[in-house]
This record gives sequence, C-alpha cells and structure tokens, in this order.
Amino acid sequence: MPTINELASTNTITGSDQFPVYVSGNGDARKASASTLLAYIQSAWMDPTFTRVTASPTLAGFTLALPTTANSLFVLLTPTGTMATGTIVLPAAASAADGQEIVLYTSQEVTALSFTLNGATALNGAPSGIQGGGSLTLRYDALSVAWYTTDKPVSVGSGTADYLPKWTAPTTLANSIVRDNGTAVAIGGAPSGDRLTVYGTVQATAADESNGFNAINSSSTAARFPGYRAYNYAGAFAATSETVFEASTARGTFAAPAALLSGDRIGALSFWGHDGAGFFSAASVYARATSNWAAARASELYFQTTNAGTTADRLRIAPTGNVELATANTVFNASGAGQGVRLPASPSNPDPNVLDAYEEGTFTPVYNGAGIVGTVTFAGRYQRTVNQVTVDIQITVGAASSFTFTSATDWFDNFPAAVVPAADMLAGNALADDVMFWVGKAGATFRAKFQKSAGLPAPFQPASTSIRYTLATYLV
Repeated sequence: MPTINELASTNTITGSDQFPVYVSGNGDARKASASTLLAYIQSAWMDPTFTRVTASPTLAGFTLALPTTANSLFVLLTPTGTMATGTIVLPAAASAADGQEIVLYTSQEVTALSFTLNGATALNGAPSGIQGGGSLTLRYDALSVAWYTTDKPVSVGSGTADYLPKWTAPTTLANSIVRDNGTAVAIGGAPSGDRLTVYGTVQATAADESNGFNAINSSSTAARFPGYRAYNYAGAFAATSETVFEASTARGTFAAPAALLSGDRIGALSFWGHDGAGFFSAASVYARATSNWAAARASELYFQTTNAGTTADRLRIAPTGNVELATANTVFNASGAGQGVRLPASPSNPDPNVLDAYEEGTFTPVYNGAGIVGTVTFAGRYQRTVNQVTVDIQITVGAASSFTFTSATDWFDNFPAAVVPAADMLAGNALADDVMFWVGKAGATFRAKFQKSAGLPAPFQPASTSIRYTLATYLV
C-alpha cells in the first residue's frame, strides 16, 4: 500500500468517499464515509443539543423554573392570553455550561417579564417585557458567572390604528395620546377637520422673547390671516365663558408662585413692524399692578403708540375706571354721579385751542345789609368754562317775610375762588326799573350788588316768593 504522499490528489469529495479512522474502542483502523464524518462534526460542535421546555401559563404572575442542565434550552411559552406579569427561573449557575444558551419564544404578550438569577451574578440586557410572537436568546458566560442577552425583541406591546406609539418601558410600546389619520393630527382626542387639534390646555414655556407661540404668514400679499383664533361652542354661556386669551403673571417660580408687587407688569399685547433693517415696537397694550397683591388687588391698563421712533403711553384706564389721555390731562370719569368728560378745575395746557378747564358748583352767598324781614335764604350757583364764568343768586323769602335792597351799599360776598378774577373788573346786567345787578372787584374785595337809579324805590321781594338773579358771563 503506498504512503499518503504517494497518492494522487482530488479536488472533489462526495459523501461516499472513505476516510481512514482509528476506532479507539476496538483498537484497530477502519474506514468512514465523508457523510458520516460531517454528521458527527455538526452534531458535536455546530449544532449543540437543545432540551425542549414547554409551558402554558393561565394566570398572570406565573413562575416558570427551567431545568438544571448543561444543555441549551428551547423554551416554548404558550400562555392562554396576555399575561401582565411572569417570572423565568434560570438554571442553577453551578450546573450551567460555558456557552449554554436559552432560546425563549412566547405566543402571547408578557407585559412585565422578570428573571430569577439562581446563583448567577447578573443578567445583562434582558427586556422588561416581551410581545406576542417575540423571542429572545440568553447565553451563559462561566468566567463572569453571568447571563447575557444576545438577541431580544426590538419592541414590545400592541397598538391601535392611527395612534402614534410611545415607550411605556425601555422595551415596551403602547398607544400615545397623539393620533394621525393621514389627513389631520390630534392630541388628546379624535382628529377634526383642522390640520391640528388639541384637546385641553396648550402651554408654551419660553426662555426668551423669541420663543412661545408664533403665527407666521409667509404670503407675499398683504391679506389678513388668522394668527390666533378661539372658538367657544359651550351652548349655555356662563359669565366667565368668554375667555379667549389669558396672560397669568406671578413672582416666584412656576412651582411656587408669589404675589405681585405694585408696579409689576401683568401682561402685554404687543405689535411690531419692520423698517427694512429689523422689527421694532409699533404699539402695545399692557396691564400693570398698582398695589401689592398680597394685600389688595388693583391694576391699570395702558395703551402705547410710537411717534418718530419713540413709544410712549397715550391712554390710561385707572383702577377706579377713570380714563386719562396723555397721562392725567383729560379724564372720563366712570365713578357714578360724575360720569362724563371731566376737565381739571384750572387750565393746564397752554394751547388756546384746547378745552382743558371746567368747573361748576354751588355756594352760599353772604348778605351784608339791613333789608331782611323774617326768613330769607340765599343760594348761589356758578359755572366756569376755561376763563368764562356765569353766576346766579337765588333769593327765597319765607312766609310773613320780605327782602328789600335798602341802599346801594348792600352786597353779597363769600364767592368761591374759581369765579374771582385775578384783576379788578366790573360786569353787570340791567333789570327792570333801571336796576343794575352787577359784580365787581376793587383790590381784594369781590362782591355782587344791586344798584338802582336815583329817585326810584328799592328792589323789593314779597313773602313766599323765590327769584333768581343771573349775571352776564364775565372773564376771570
């Protein structure tokens, strides 16, 4: 028989080709086919022996103990339905072989899946749950006395059509509150006809003035568009159901808000325009606290416009309801009896075309003379518009009484300061029988008098009568 190096070479081996082998059990040399040799190699090295383990849990919270063996395990789990929890007890580490594997397949979801180490130091990378039809593979490393996950499901869980999924655990997916039907998106409810619908409160926490809710119109036309629109279909409306925009402001932090202090701005509605280089403030409406809100709540509202690049307050609504133009010039008083346009009592605007002073009221004239018999009362009224004044005096004579101007020296004084001219003057009007009712000022004295012509009887007012004497308008 020739030696092996004397044999002819071949590049093709078939299953029936023979190989010499030494059979240690018989102590002699024999032959084996290539097919027999291949089957042995596959069985011993490339295809390890798997022990089949089956279980069909019926209750959530099941525990499945795997057998203590050095063989690899194929675990076929067929629960009767979705299991909320389940525990797999791994083979005892003292008996596990290096490289031993466990392949687990389940036909139903196990939402929370846990493992008992049974002597191992760790199980690395194991999922916390497994979906129906999912599988995972564990491999034992004797050197570290630990199991390792070499293959596991990408996601676990089930969902509903049109719902976006969310992670409820590191490897578990479920429905989120976001729904997309291919045409519209909704958060917290079903999509409507609008592109985006949000059910509930929307909040934007902005770190600076460039953030928040931005409504941008990129149209090249100047057509108006809805930047923010609120609809309310509440049916029967309550007194507070009309809110469409609200700015809530506090000191402190979001978690621990604190009371406002006087002078704090509460909120603003701002309008900006572009001048070719950038955006600048054009106008705004803002609210400001006028008291410390921990003690009392008071606020004012300001309207601002911009002129020649300068933005300033133009209109103020005070806490009492008064409306002030240009900060305290013209006031619209909404405090009840004083409703209307209220001007200050003295002029404060040098422009002669501006009506900026008005006052009216009553006073009690003081009579200096000897013409009273019985009960006689005096009442005065005045009206001043800028520098023009009208004054009248009403004389009321009681029963069994009379009033007579006895001489040209009789007079009335005690006039309010608003009707007293700054310089000496004389103004009056004629009454019947050549009698003159007039007011005059000479030096520091301002008086109202009756003046009769010489030879005529003195003016007389009988009992139970009332008469009003009105002066012509004069200047102060």
